[in-house]
Amino acid sequence: MNELEIALRYSDSILTDLTYIEKTENQEIIECLMLKPIPIMESETKTLLNGKKIKFTKSKRYKYILKMSSDILSTSTLEFLDAFYFAPYKYIRIADNDEYKEVIIENDELQRTYIDDLLYLPEIDLELIEVEARC
Repeated sequence: MNELEIALRYSDSILTDLTYIEKTENQEIIECLMLKPIPIMESETKTLLNGKKIKFTKSKRYKYILKMSSDILSTSTLEFLDAFYFAPYKYIRIADNDEYKEVIIENDELQRTYIDDLLYLPEIDLELIEVEARC
């Protein structure tokens, strides 16, 4: 696990330019722990007429798991993450990349836990999946 500077950005419409902008609205730069990106492959298996099985790769993409501890989660950051979660278009920029990647959240709820069940010590695990497939 690496502690990285992550920029999260959301928008009500698709961004036409994915070039990273350091200071812009609806964006927050967060230092958090990130697990190594997890490759996800969507494939389909078929059986040919001669009985041979073949597997087609439909798409490849990465899942990013971000872990945010209570020491970085201020009230404004929690409010931003709620807005990010509900926004129709979400983007991430990792460390020194010059571009955003569009991502989605597949979970139906924002994964929020509390240290020792104390409401003022929240932790959030955010699972983001790339929208664009890598062929």
